[in-house]
Amino acid sequence: MFCSKKAKIAAATLFLALQGALVVDGSVQIRQSTDVAPPTKAGCHAHADHYDCDDGGWCEMNTAQTAWECFDAAGNLQNADGTPVTTGSSSNSTEEVSESSGGRCIVHGGHTHGDCSGLCDGIDTGEYDEGLHIASVFIMLVASAVGVFFPILFRKHSSNPVFSSFFFATKHFGTGVILCTALIHLLYHAFVMFNNSCVADKLHYEPVAPAVALAAIFLTFIIDYAMHRYIREHQVPKNSPEMTGKTQSISESETSTERPISARQEIVNVQMLEAGIIFHSIMIGVSLGATGGSEWVALLCAIVFHQMFEGLGLGTRIAELVWPTHDALRKVFMGVAFALITPIGVAIGIGVHKSYNPNSVSALASIGILDALSAGILLYTALVEMLAHDFIHGELKDASVLRAAAAFFFILIGALGMAVIGKWA
Repeated sequence: MFCSKKAKIAAATLFLALQGALVVDGSVQIRQSTDVAPPTKAGCHAHADHYDCDDGGWCEMNTAQTAWECFDAAGNLQNADGTPVTTGSSSNSTEEVSESSGGRCIVHGGHTHGDCSGLCDGIDTGEYDEGLHIASVFIMLVASAVGVFFPILFRKHSSNPVFSSFFFATKHFGTGVILCTALIHLLYHAFVMFNNSCVADKLHYEPVAPAVALAAIFLTFIIDYAMHRYIREHQVPKNSPEMTGKTQSISESETSTERPISARQEIVNVQMLEAGIIFHSIMIGVSLGATGGSEWVALLCAIVFHQMFEGLGLGTRIAELVWPTHDALRKVFMGVAFALITPIGVAIGIGVHKSYNPNSVSALASIGILDALSAGILLYTALVEMLAHDFIHGELKDASVLRAAAAFFFILIGALGMAVIGKWA
């Protein structure tokens, strides 16, 4: 309902991307007239409705839609070929002047260009529609619930060849989604947060984002290793009543002693995966609920698909878990935790939107740290517990070449889908 208005815009943007444009993220309003030639400034790449340049500057269409205006990294106006302009003209972007440096700060749908160091105490993100934001709480709840519960509910039909094939495709599609989320959505966004001048000027160590992600990878590995040792040292005896008949779906080739260990290890792995997802989902919700602007609906649409894809990836892993007791209830609890976390974040964002400053040091640092932490957790989980586990130790280690190729194909499709969504979210 909210996304239909943006369908033609997304198609036009995709057309630009297929022509060789480098797309990272940005706004979605295509303001380029087909009668206006692209800017000739060197090293510039199409970025939705504007061009980002290798020197840190950018180019955008003027208000009259008749010519391109280019800016250097400090926000100073240039000609379309990148040469300086002596007589100024106004830009059509939301802009504020940094009093500390005299530079220009341009806001493009939630991210900034130019010198924003003088606006760390407050920045205008655009018009705020409170009714639509409240509706987004329920939209996110439905999208998240559909994504995570669909594979959980239909797992019991896995004996059906059609459902079995669909579950196979969804499972490996989810692996690609999680891997792409870690790199393109989270780690990149953490870099953006820490590169903001309001934070970067206060850092004594510049590569904070990858350092935090690396720490998260080490921490996740330590927890994973410790839990696996604990499980093996306290393994349930093979004839224990609590495990009898509960783990037959893991692998008929495993011994009865190995089955409960494997089941408990899988539970730990999926719980770590969900923890990584929840860390960043709460901040996604807060940012969505607290910000506005003309591009907010497009952002909402992108996050809806983001949550559904991520829910599918998590839900397929939850569906395969086996608990000794209350199996169905525990799966529902994990699904509900994922479905609720982003709507809760949106509700928090709505409550604080009047005082929320996305350009403040606290907001930038907290989002950057949580994004980097989540990136590290999801990167480790996707590579070790999902990709390597499935292909090297799991169901695909002895599978036919065709089946392994099909799994890899769905991984690529999942990664590609999330990469496209990364343009807006």
